[in-house]
Amino acid sequence: MKHIKDILRFSALPLLAALAAYGCNNPKPTVPEGDQAIALQATRDDGTAWNANDAVGVFMIRHDGTLPTDLLSLNNSRYEITDPKQGTLASSKIAYYPLEGNVDFIAYAPYAATGDEPLTDDYGYAVNITDQSVPEAIDLLYARATDIAAGDQPVTLAFTHQLSKVTFGVTAGIGMTSDAIAALDTADITISGMPTQATLSFADGSLTAGNTADFSPRKDATAAENSEVSFSAVIIPQDAAAGRTVTFVIDGSASEWAIPSDADFEAGKHYFYPIAIHADGVLSVGTPTIIDWTINNHPESTPQYTFETVRIAAGTFVMGSPDTEAGRAAHETQHEVTLTRDFLCTSHEITNAQYAEFLNAAGVGENGKLASGRYPDQTLIASHAWGLSWSADAGWQPAEGCEDSPVINVSWYGADEFARWAGGTLPTDAQWEYACRAGKTTTYSFGNDFTVNGGGNYTWYADNATTPQPVGGKKPNAYYLYDMHGNVREWCLDSWNGAGYDSDVPVTDPVSPYAGEERILRGGSWKSDAAACRSACREAAAPDTMSDDTGFRIVFPL
Repeated sequence: MKHIKDILRFSALPLLAALAAYGCNNPKPTVPEGDQAIALQATRDDGTAWNANDAVGVFMIRHDGTLPTDLLSLNNSRYEITDPKQGTLASSKIAYYPLEGNVDFIAYAPYAATGDEPLTDDYGYAVNITDQSVPEAIDLLYARATDIAAGDQPVTLAFTHQLSKVTFGVTAGIGMTSDAIAALDTADITISGMPTQATLSFADGSLTAGNTADFSPRKDATAAENSEVSFSAVIIPQDAAAGRTVTFVIDGSASEWAIPSDADFEAGKHYFYPIAIHADGVLSVGTPTIIDWTINNHPESTPQYTFETVRIAAGTFVMGSPDTEAGRAAHETQHEVTLTRDFLCTSHEITNAQYAEFLNAAGVGENGKLASGRYPDQTLIASHAWGLSWSADAGWQPAEGCEDSPVINVSWYGADEFARWAGGTLPTDAQWEYACRAGKTTTYSFGNDFTVNGGGNYTWYADNATTPQPVGGKKPNAYYLYDMHGNVREWCLDSWNGAGYDSDVPVTDPVSPYAGEERILRGGSWKSDAAACRSACREAAAPDTMSDDTGFRIVFPL
């Protein structure tokens, strides 16, 4: 089941150089302290593009200075996006660096003129989230670039979300009709006990929460997957607290859910809660999915290629299996592995629909080869009744009913080409096992005993499947990654010569060195027995192998 509706969007966009040169009829500069004009461009931490004419405010102060005493030539200057793809910023006034010393830039969006709300007299920005009707109007973004010299051109302002987001995906529970749920509107849901006001200090980027009040989230134009209706709200980041509730009203009857008192809401995060409303008024609320907030408030400029991801924090774990583990192979020697970088991992295996999008966008024809790719002579994929097929009229298309099933009959070359096209990579052998275990040391991410621990609730394998199944149909692991056990085997980046790990010596960020050898496969499949779906189980195949139980997922190193 797919829970996450805010999608991470990737587009590899080159940075522009400076702003275009000004002619003799252009405006005069402000406070021409030096001879180097300032050039700025903006990025967003969610990877999305801007809209033309989006406005941001910019301050310039002396490096390590403070507002307002060290303000230089930029004093809440209005800059507009002139090139959405590049994030190029331009102002009606030319601004120059000072003659001496480096500077810091402080920027925010949406822009507000000095003296107008929501700017405050002490260089702050007052946020009020009570009105959720226009999310981009309250989605506060902030950027700070420090110790900038006059020759650093252009300066990139990396904007980050200062608030949080929550989504409630609602379905009909026992005795409740789908029509009653679908009819819910903004006025029928109320969030109580949360702060609705906060102030951002431009001086240090800190956010101070204010008063609490009732407010209603907006109804999403398109319901989250596996929801009959969904509601989303931009909220003030907050620590654990009691007294926060969400109330639904259907036909005059109220159903209230108390948000757990230990729940934090962090800036830049998106929280998705699946909720079932039963006819007796009881609410069943699932464990939230939490990801980085990657919403694009400007859908018309959304890049075409989208993926659902979970952030996996760096850490150390024991890779491999103990001698006592049932089904263990000799090449699973236990050893300590440290991964030094966080990474994003797709929540689901890449689907037929996603892979078809890639093939058609890249211009891959009937032979399944990408002439402009890294492996122009290799076949990326072959047609299959449960996968993709080619037609001269429509290009590559998923088999009917298999759109959301994992892509199959894809070679390692095909998996690697897709990952690089998406801006990511295949997971390393170590990354895959680390993500699969999700902090557990047991045989499976859900326990040591497949039967006793309900393995069939997490796994599509030989005892409950005869074909690949739509992704997300089983329970996820503790990191909210689906189908890590079973469904299809997943290609990893590493090659393998069959010898197993070199030793039990601790390693850091390992990638196997056997160039040209077989590639590692992980997770087992719908054809596998339970033992082949273990967290430590490793298989391998030649990189040109294509089969009906082999697919992949991808990661994005951070």
